[in-house]
Amino acid sequence: MLRILHITTIAQDHELLKAVLGNSEIKAELVHALDLENGIKELKSSYFDIVFSDYTLGNETVLTLLENENYFNETPIVVLVNEASVSMTRDSFIKGAFDFVAYTDLNASLLDRIIRNVSRFKRENKLRTDLEKRLDENYANTKAILNNTSDGIWSVDKNGVLLIINSVAREFMRNYGQEPPTVGEPFFSQLTPDFSSVWKTLYDKAILGDSVLSVNEYDSKEGVFYLEISCSPIYNNKILSGVTYFSRDVTERQKAEEKIRENERNFRSVFTNSDVPIMIEKKDDLTIIDLNQACAKLHGYNRKQMIGMKVMDTIPPEHYERSQKNVELFLSGELENLDSYVYTANKEIIPIQISMADIVYNDIPCNLLFLYDISARKDTERKLREARVFAEKTAEFKSQFLANMSHEIRTPMNAMLGFADLLLDTPLSKEQKEYVEIINNSGQDLLVIINDILDLSKIEAGKMVIRPRDFNLPQLIQKVIQLHNNKAKEKKIGLFLDFGKEIPETVCLDDTRLSQILNNLVSNAIKFTEHGNVEVNVDFDQKKKCLQFKVKDTGIGIPTDQLDTIFENFSQVDSSLQRTQHGTGLGLSIVAELCRLMNGNIGVRSEEGVGSEFSMCIPIQITDNNKTVEIDSGKKEVVTDHLKVLLCEDNPINVKLATKVLSDLGTKHMVVNSGDKGILAVKEFQPDVIFMDIQMPIMDGYEATKEIRKFSNVPIIAMSAHVLEEEQQKCIDAGMNGFIPKPFRVEDIIQELHKLFALKTEPSQKVSSDKWLKLDLPELTNLADGDEEFAISLFDIFLENTEKEIEKFKTALTDNNFEELIHIAHKMKPSLLMFGFSELYDLSDLIESKKAADTDLVKFIELLKSATDVIAKKRSSFIDNN
Repeated sequence: MLRILHITTIAQDHELLKAVLGNSEIKAELVHALDLENGIKELKSSYFDIVFSDYTLGNETVLTLLENENYFNETPIVVLVNEASVSMTRDSFIKGAFDFVAYTDLNASLLDRIIRNVSRFKRENKLRTDLEKRLDENYANTKAILNNTSDGIWSVDKNGVLLIINSVAREFMRNYGQEPPTVGEPFFSQLTPDFSSVWKTLYDKAILGDSVLSVNEYDSKEGVFYLEISCSPIYNNKILSGVTYFSRDVTERQKAEEKIRENERNFRSVFTNSDVPIMIEKKDDLTIIDLNQACAKLHGYNRKQMIGMKVMDTIPPEHYERSQKNVELFLSGELENLDSYVYTANKEIIPIQISMADIVYNDIPCNLLFLYDISARKDTERKLREARVFAEKTAEFKSQFLANMSHEIRTPMNAMLGFADLLLDTPLSKEQKEYVEIINNSGQDLLVIINDILDLSKIEAGKMVIRPRDFNLPQLIQKVIQLHNNKAKEKKIGLFLDFGKEIPETVCLDDTRLSQILNNLVSNAIKFTEHGNVEVNVDFDQKKKCLQFKVKDTGIGIPTDQLDTIFENFSQVDSSLQRTQHGTGLGLSIVAELCRLMNGNIGVRSEEGVGSEFSMCIPIQITDNNKTVEIDSGKKEVVTDHLKVLLCEDNPINVKLATKVLSDLGTKHMVVNSGDKGILAVKEFQPDVIFMDIQMPIMDGYEATKEIRKFSNVPIIAMSAHVLEEEQQKCIDAGMNGFIPKPFRVEDIIQELHKLFALKTEPSQKVSSDKWLKLDLPELTNLADGDEEFAISLFDIFLENTEKEIEKFKTALTDNNFEELIHIAHKMKPSLLMFGFSELYDLSDLIESKKAADTDLVKFIELLKSATDVIAKKRSSFIDNN
């Protein structure tokens, strides 16, 4: 429905319009305003589709309304008059009237035509308004794009007149000494000659229909800059109407490109002239696409022959197949370097090390390979291995020689000292007694020297074993003091003992070695003190669980420049003291090594002529054997034939050894050969303790322990050939309660059981005979404990098991199954150590640590075969000696 406003001061005119509207088919609401003021109010407050207004409205006319568009907001106004004149009509249309009509002509038909014209006008006006709005928006957007783009933009018509220039273009021209040209004026005549010549050349090509691109160099106050200009033709209805320039500053890009070109020149120079062999291979198919002269020389080919070859063609086939897994890891970037071999044109095999970097070469993803000839390194490694083996054999021979010599010397020495003691008990003259005492004292000194040499040889050979056990600490220290009291009294010096307040009564240590250390320190202190006293202090560090010993004297002291060497072999403060004080200089060296073997440390403070103070700290385990049945002790009192032991072990020799010990103890025991079976056995057998091998098939000891800990707190003792502290800590972290190194001893198993239970049994004493000594297998002798049948069974197991492992090793070597090689090497280690095959043991260490060369793997098989021959002969000889 239309809304119509009628502004008239004459009521009859309003009724006339109302009547005409009623006679028409127009549906409308007619609103009457009595004067111009009320008409304006209506227009401001309401919307109307059309306004009919008298020309004359009291003292005013409709022109007042037409002159102010704010009043009617583009609403069509039709002027009505009773008597028209030319001036009234003209003025109304000039001011914007939509129509001019006389009341006398007004009828339904005319009104209908006026309304239709109004509707058409409003539609057209809306279209025009929308179009203008869109044009304004497009112009604003275009202007924003032009002014915010990073490129300078110019547009020139076909007559050379500038049509468009954006703000970037204006700023660019100002920066480089060119005043921005004026839009609507000829473009080229406004440019300086330098700019005009370049831009006109581009224009001449583009105006012919070609798009052109140019990079030009210019000078400015800041230096040289480069401008990239593209010029493209503009078409309007397929008619060429001008050109558009786009320009950008490409100085940084040009500099970067020049840097790339310079780097390429440098790379090519290094690549070509380097003494290091370098090749470039495509990543996708490993085809060689370039190499330097050094690389061609290494392979024995010329460059052209090698381009197009594949890298694997340059590696000996047998080595490539054997190390294919490492090659794959290397190509994937998981291995930093790859040790390989070059198969030269002359069929020579050269060991190399390869390192790799990713590059893009001629737009192709490639590997840049550096090949280093490591023949010298390999030769050095071989010599070092040979030297190490030789040194170990020499050290072993030296230790064996010293041990044998010490043993041979000790026998007559014991006889000499024994008869010297007997001789002292017979009637002797004063002179004879003096001579016998000299013989006895000298013999005792010589015996000390022999013992020192024997201990040193054991330490150097790595055969000095620390055997901790529970003992009464105060009693041991008092015995040491008592032993040296007489000597102190003879020299008329004081010997004092000072105990701390919280010294534990019973501790777990190697009491023999602790006694040896203290005897040595106290003996030295008394020996080098002529006046004053010697003081022994014992204390306990509760936080560190560490025994602290101090032996302080007022003796000759040690010069500052000799403090660093006092613990070295054959070292004394003054070489003349070896004659006056009867010393070898080995005592303190042995003390330091024993401290180290007991995980302790020793130090010294001294002032020449004032005295010395030796400080020692040894970690301990505090025990109390009188409280083993108490809940707090963590032990339960058991008889061994009531003890249930589960053994998880897959090595036949280790199974044989462990079951013998457990059988001798009278325990009930069960054996499984994998971790998963161990879990089931715990649930069914309900053991009191588990001995767990770390490396087993299917499931190893770590995983099995973690699973067992989900439902049981049964004590678990780890067994492993890995003896590093890190490995032991890893076992504890996995939930285990103790650790036994392989090859284990009978004492190791018993000791671990003693830690957990108050056993009502003690291990049997070892027996020995010439037959066992001739066997020359101390570890086996110790384990067999005089049981010949058991020793023969160990021989048989070793021979049978080793033959099987040799075949497995060969298969794994052929299949490049490195994990299996490592597993076999680790599994064999305890047996190899027990039967005294040190070289094989070292090789198995190399294989397990992934440091073994190909030749080492082959050598391992050969040595295993030799080992079976040696053991077979020893077995036959051992049986024949029955």
